[in-house]
This record gives sequence, C-alpha cells and structure tokens, in this order.
Amino acid sequence: MKKKTGKKSQVAIEFYIMMICLLFIFIMFLKPINDRKLELNLKEIELEAKTISDIVAYNINQISLLGDGSSTTIFIPDYLSSDTSFNLSTTSNLNAVEILWQSRRYSSTLITKNISSYMLQPGELNITNKGGEIVLTQ
Repeated sequence: MKKKTGKKSQVAIEFYIMMICLLFIFIMFLKPINDRKLELNLKEIELEAKTISDIVAYNINQISLLGDGSSTTIFIPDYLSSDTSFNLSTTSNLNAVEILWQSRRYSSTLITKNISSYMLQPGELNITNKGGEIVLTQ
C-alpha cells in the first residue's frame, strides 16, 4: 500500500507561509505602537524635567517676594524617569533656573538676579532670603 504524502507536505508548506505572513503583519502592526510608546516616554521625561525646573524657580520667586528671613526646603530627585540624568543650575545673568537632559534644555524665569548658588545637586535644597539675596544651600 502506498502512502500519499504530497497533500500533507503541501498543507504544511502553506501553513508555514501563512504563519510567516501573519507574523509579518503582526510585527508591522506593533511597530507604530512601539514608536508611540517611545515618544510618550520621551514626553514624560520632558514634562518631568520642566516640572522640576518650574518648582525650583517658583520657590525661589516666592522666597524673594516674601522678603528677608523667609525660607523653604524642597527636594530635587536624583534622576528623571527611566533613570535619565540631568543637570540643574541657576543663572543670574539670564534670571533663570536651567535644566539640561538628553541634549535638551529648558529654562524657568526668575524675578531676581541675587542668587548665591549656581549648580544644584540632587537632594534637599534650602532656599533662604538673607537681606534680599537668595541663598541656596544643600
């Protein structure tokens, strides 16, 4: 008795071709989703960087407006989302708090040029108004 294997192997080849096509379609469907996820992750990091800069500038401006003897303490995180490092500084010539991350930059406006510190490190930041000068200590 002869075994007929021709139809079985043809079905197997068609099955493999169909599976490869479905896999290709699935990958092409997921690529835009992955790209969008990456874009959203970058946007989240950007928003977090802007928030940190704005919070520091807001508190410096508040202490400046409150006058001599006023003070507050805020916390600067070690990293942005996804363990992204950043540099935070005050620039009296631009009246701004500036944050740098991943070749990007953002500045928050200050109302005073009288600031004692320039590079800010992660951790607690004490902001004090001493005779009109804003003193930043860590």
